[in-house]
Amino acid sequence: MNDLDPAQATSVDDLARCLRQLRTRADRPSLRMLEARTKHVNGLLPGTRIERVPLGRTTLSEVLRGETFPRKAVLLTFVEACGINPGTDRRWEQAWDRLAEQAQDQDRKTPVGQLQRQLEELQQRLAAAEDRAAAAQAQADKAAPALPESHQDGQPTIGNAQEGTGTDDSGRGQVTIGKPRPAARKNPEKTQTSQPRHTRLLMDVLRAVYTVTTSSTTSSLKVEALACLAKALAATDPGYAERIADSIPDEASKALALTGLARALAAIDPDRAKELADRAERIADSIPKKASKAQALAGLAQGAAAADADRAERIADSIPDEASKALALAGLARALAATDPDRAKELADRAKRVADSIPDETSKAQALGRLAQGVAATDPDRAERVARSITSTRIKAECLADLARVLAATDPDRAKELADRAEEIAQSARDNFPKSKILADVSRVLAATDPDRAERVARSITSTSMKAETLADLAGVLAATDPDRADWLVTDAVGIIQSMYRTYERSEALTDFAQTVAATDPAYAERIADSIASPAAKAEVLSGLALSVAATDPDHAERIVSSITETGWKAQTLASLAQTLAATDLDRANELVERAVEVAQSAVEKSDSAPALARVARVLAATDPDRAEELAVHAEVAVRSIRNETARASALLGLAQATAAIILTGRYSSPPH
Repeated sequence: MNDLDPAQATSVDDLARCLRQLRTRADRPSLRMLEARTKHVNGLLPGTRIERVPLGRTTLSEVLRGETFPRKAVLLTFVEACGINPGTDRRWEQAWDRLAEQAQDQDRKTPVGQLQRQLEELQQRLAAAEDRAAAAQAQADKAAPALPESHQDGQPTIGNAQEGTGTDDSGRGQVTIGKPRPAARKNPEKTQTSQPRHTRLLMDVLRAVYTVTTSSTTSSLKVEALACLAKALAATDPGYAERIADSIPDEASKALALTGLARALAAIDPDRAKELADRAERIADSIPKKASKAQALAGLAQGAAAADADRAERIADSIPDEASKALALAGLARALAATDPDRAKELADRAKRVADSIPDETSKAQALGRLAQGVAATDPDRAERVARSITSTRIKAECLADLARVLAATDPDRAKELADRAEEIAQSARDNFPKSKILADVSRVLAATDPDRAERVARSITSTSMKAETLADLAGVLAATDPDRADWLVTDAVGIIQSMYRTYERSEALTDFAQTVAATDPAYAERIADSIASPAAKAEVLSGLALSVAATDPDHAERIVSSITETGWKAQTLASLAQTLAATDLDRANELVERAVEVAQSAVEKSDSAPALARVARVLAATDPDRAEELAVHAEVAVRSIRNETARASALLGLAQATAAIILTGRYSSPPH
């Protein structure tokens, strides 16, 4: 296999290689980012009857290495998170169906594909070159008439930031980060227009987003960028925000964006908010595919839960898929637990009845499992009853372990009992990954009250990276009471990781491990980071470490930043460090900002400089919006030179987020229309 084509996958290793290539084409989001992105997902995956599931970074690490065959829900949720619609691209689900029987018969307890490892390390670095300039220009020509024409007079203006002082439109004093600059740092491409620069920036970013060729890898990035800008404009120009939301091509995403606008306007314009919510509901109802409609309605119900419980319940009741309906009702019950416990109890009862009525046992078990996990924090008795009623031993064990973790601090005896039952089920499991995950949860529950048993459970985990991460978690619990044992556990965990054969495996595992131990031993985490082979992974860890010590030891923080080689991370971390120091050392903060800009502009590739400039702009938006806007303008120019469509879409998302942050400062008007 030389390129991304799951239809050609003939083994679990082939499938893992395809998933790694897919992640590369999605601009290689970190595992932590994917975990956060899917933390609160719900509803059915498009074109399927399978529920979305949260993606743990340890789970993803195992799957991407080919060490374990993923559950179908994990595979398709990951694929969707990387920009692929599994409902329209059926190759991924078909690959899973084709390989499932093979994977079930294969022993996955040890690393596989020994003979192909060197080849895999080479292939994971490959990314197909894309040249869609002509198509993009055609899209631009079509999109341009839809953009509003400016009719404002006057030359572009850039704020004259004076070091240490400044005022906003209301006259309130404001500390401005950044050295004094000339009053007219103009982008030469922007000087021949009569539009104010902030208007041009928004217009240029929108135009660029519209020109992105919609594909399986860019669709979600494009939608997220448009939704981000629409939400930022909601308070100042709801009409224009609605126009942007209406331009989102996917109907389900459009409905969700309109719901977001309705939430933003609920307090300031309730009539307009209701009108938008009604429109979003009509759009969702009009979606022809049952699975896509269920997904959209579930998202609307979730979005309306806090502001309009009656609407949320009505929408949940209209969901055509019973599994999605049960989850939506459970989510609404969770949202109302603190403010209306009686209604929350009634909704949870209804959710249980709906889930019990699902004829397919697998779908029923998944729905009951999500229900149990959803009410664990607010109604542990109900959660336990639901968990014990689940017929799937794997899902039952996962729910019991999760409930044990929730109760560990408030009811340790009950937590231990639940952990015992979960461990008993896990030890009898045939599938390696669910067993490892459940045992990891059990170990964490036992860590504070029975560290000896927690360690025994952790060492029985067969998944290498999960074992190391669980030992690190246990070390963190013991650091204050038994530092020698904690050090020993950390050393053992690092040894386990270093024994991994593949460079890719070690980099991923060391990244997660360094982030785990950073809170208790930042110096050791820094030493671990130095051993990570991947520059991007190393940069992510070092950035977090630098910011964690910035307030107490800024010199050390700067030294850490100096060791970052990845341009985007280095520029963003310098800007964030400047923010931290602005209140106590403005001169130093100004110098850090200049260094951040210099680093961002020094990137050889536009695909590196554009995201870096956008990141710095986003960081500076709250404290120096003029400078942030100036950098965003330069980032937008750099984006135009990116030829790879996926990289351009990813950079535009970052630029849209920076533009939204600037709009939200309240000092800028929206485009004229």
